[in-house]
Amino acid sequence: MDIATLVFRWAHILAAVTAAGGIIFWRFVLLPATSKMSDEDRQNVIDATRAPWARLVMIATFALLVTGLYNAVTNIKAYDYPGQPYHVLVMVKLVLAMVFFYLAARMSGRSEAAGRFRERLPFWLNVLLAVVLGLVLTGGYMKNMTRVAKPTTAEVAQTATISVAPDTATE
Repeated sequence: MDIATLVFRWAHILAAVTAAGGIIFWRFVLLPATSKMSDEDRQNVIDATRAPWARLVMIATFALLVTGLYNAVTNIKAYDYPGQPYHVLVMVKLVLAMVFFYLAARMSGRSEAAGRFRERLPFWLNVLLAVVLGLVLTGGYMKNMTRVAKPTTAEVAQTATISVAPDTATE
């Protein structure tokens, strides 16, 4: 594994941990902690945490898109997955990621529509947790799929040279 692949993999994992960790924090720490507050105080706390969370959502979304694309292309170019639905799972993971990005951005948005969205915050955080679980399980399965390294350009060139040599000798 080259250094770029390793760095992109680490960046992908760190961005995913940041995004998922924020959702877990909101659902299992912030909401229960604010449930005993008055509606006004609860709204003030949620409003105060929304802006920093929005920045993290934007950064994590960008990092996940860039590193996820890099990781997928690198794996598809380097390996075959005989008899396994790797490409289908890449698409499933991409769709789940888009749902996650949309819901996380909507939850952290500052528009009136985002405010209405946050009125059902526990429900949407549960949906986001289900999406995160789907992403993690799909990614874990994909990482453990049987894969076969594709031949390198040098290996292909060597094979082509060997197969051409006998034909040249007979002429």
